[in-house]
Amino acid sequence: MKKVIFIFTLAVLSLLMVSCALKVKQSSIPQDAQKEIDSRSIALANALTNGNFNDATKDFDDKMLAALPPQKLEESWKSVTSSIGAYKSVYSVASTGSNGSYIMNVKLKFENNGLNVKITYDKDYKICGLWFNYVDLNNAAPSLPSGVTEEKVTVGDKWRLDGRITMPKSGKNLPLVILVQGSGVHDMDETVYTNKPFQDIAYGLAQKGIAVLRYDKRTYTYGNEMGQKSDFTVKDETLDDVIYAIQTAKKESRIDSNKIYILGHSLGGMLIPRLDSMTKDAAGYIMMAGSVRTLDQIIIDQNNYLLDKQNLNAEQKAPYEQQLKAEADKLTALMNGEKVTDKIYGMSACYMKDLNSFNAYDQAKKMTKPILVMRGESDFQIYQKDFDLTREAFSGNSKAVFKSYPGLNHLFMEYKGGDPSVEGTVNEYSYPAHVSQNAIDDIGDFVLKK
Repeated sequence: MKKVIFIFTLAVLSLLMVSCALKVKQSSIPQDAQKEIDSRSIALANALTNGNFNDATKDFDDKMLAALPPQKLEESWKSVTSSIGAYKSVYSVASTGSNGSYIMNVKLKFENNGLNVKITYDKDYKICGLWFNYVDLNNAAPSLPSGVTEEKVTVGDKWRLDGRITMPKSGKNLPLVILVQGSGVHDMDETVYTNKPFQDIAYGLAQKGIAVLRYDKRTYTYGNEMGQKSDFTVKDETLDDVIYAIQTAKKESRIDSNKIYILGHSLGGMLIPRLDSMTKDAAGYIMMAGSVRTLDQIIIDQNNYLLDKQNLNAEQKAPYEQQLKAEADKLTALMNGEKVTDKIYGMSACYMKDLNSFNAYDQAKKMTKPILVMRGESDFQIYQKDFDLTREAFSGNSKAVFKSYPGLNHLFMEYKGGDPSVEGTVNEYSYPAHVSQNAIDDIGDFVLKK
């Protein structure tokens, strides 16, 4: 039986695919270790490209093998490469070493997109981590808009994250917006295929006289370490780093510390009420494609939507519906105090219990600061009922503003690919696009109080 696809996270499992002619940018890894991880990476690539997934997993440590056995590895490989065309070549390979582990970052060029593959080896050269994201290798990085500058910053204390502040070249006492990503493993641009919604927002707002701080997500930079935390929650994943980001913003001489806004997208938007309960330093909030419903409720709706898209009959739907019910039953048991060790909707029991223990609707009713709630009307991950319930939760807040955008999807982009089989599916995000200027204008007007 095929498994239900939990689509709320945009992170996609994928695999390594390289040729034998590797051009490796080496760090201070000892020469013998470098040769070993190069050899093992090539062996993994050959196994994958030849369809031998048993050999591909031979260097996995026990935890990796349990999480990604050969059959699941094969499914993931076919899934992640199905929408990016034929494999072309290796674009670049870089290796680094830290704390007894070795990391290979391999950028691969495909017909329609690029794929970055991050492989972590332990001190015994066993593969203990795989993280993958799509990267745009076909086009040069866009230059900064006229009148805009950008500087590198670091966010965090123990877990230090690369970030950037984008702002107009002139002016002082600038308002600043902190960008908070959705679920999954995201870089500072919240890159999805070749699309970079957070870069679009940063550039667009900077042109309006608003500074923007964005940074890599902790799971993007420290995926292996976060994966080993048995008590990992959204606090580790996202919330703590938003507080650190506020501290970083306050240190900038051109920023008005009384005009720091927090913009959350997708899961980041769902966390706005919780962030409001954690800090008094935000002047206001922007909730893009967020909700005050619980994550599990949204996941169920997403999967029912996908099932309906497949035009299955009742008998064909039954196994999927049974699995969804089994996941819901596990969560109910967990919230009733029973011990649950299995993953729930693909996430740890600890993570889900923490999320469901916070009532976003009730907290939203208490919020008094300005908030802009935004939804694309072609969003198949967050629904009209989410928008309506969020409006209800903020009905007592005279500073709440609500904006709905015809034709925009979950990324606040318009799909113009013209393929009915792609429209309304996650493959829609593979079509190159940009965040709607109307959406950026509304965010700018809200922050500048126009």
